[in-house]
Amino acid sequence: MIYNRLILSFFTAFTITSLSHAAESFTVKKTKGRQAVIESSTPLVEGETYIIQTNKQSGLISEDVNYPRSNRSRENSFSAAINSSFFKSDNLQEHQIDIEGRYGWNFGDYEVGPLLHIGLLDEGAGFNTDFYVGGYFDYNITPNVGRTEMVYGVTAQGYGGNREFTNGASSQVFAMGAGGFLSWYLMGSTTALRFEGLVQSKKIATSATSASAIGFTGNMIFAFYY
Repeated sequence: MIYNRLILSFFTAFTITSLSHAAESFTVKKTKGRQAVIESSTPLVEGETYIIQTNKQSGLISEDVNYPRSNRSRENSFSAAINSSFFKSDNLQEHQIDIEGRYGWNFGDYEVGPLLHIGLLDEGAGFNTDFYVGGYFDYNITPNVGRTEMVYGVTAQGYGGNREFTNGASSQVFAMGAGGFLSWYLMGSTTALRFEGLVQSKKIATSATSASAIGFTGNMIFAFYY
């Protein structure tokens, strides 16, 4: 029977759940000997092992299954980034290179965490120093699980903090933006090289005046998952 061929085709593992759980399903797209290509309603992990179990009464493979996804090696992350940004408006223009640190929680389909941002901005009269705190949210179009080597998706970020001027004055800075990212896990490890591109809006406010600008930010990030 075709079901017996399926059992020999994969080293997969499905655990039958109760009928109260939402049904999952898979479709066999192509077979060749003991190998097969399948399409699943729940993301599977290449190289992981699953078990196909049959219904004892009907002898058919159950579609009401739980897909265990092994992402334990990628549950949390520390990241170090170099950021380059450019903002421009009628009354503001600045190019800035910053460093950034992040901590993240990875849930496979999405990631979230806080960030700490430190920047040095040279406007011709010495360096101004920026200190920001904020957070980020990623939606992973490619789930970040198991042995997946390339992960891409969309990201949203926001932060706020102070800018300290060389003359002793300070201002409040707020920024938020959205864009996309691509993460490449180096040689199958849990260390990823990540590239981001975002469109951001920034507001700089002092007690006397304020300025707003739209700009672009490019980030290169080393992320260490564990």
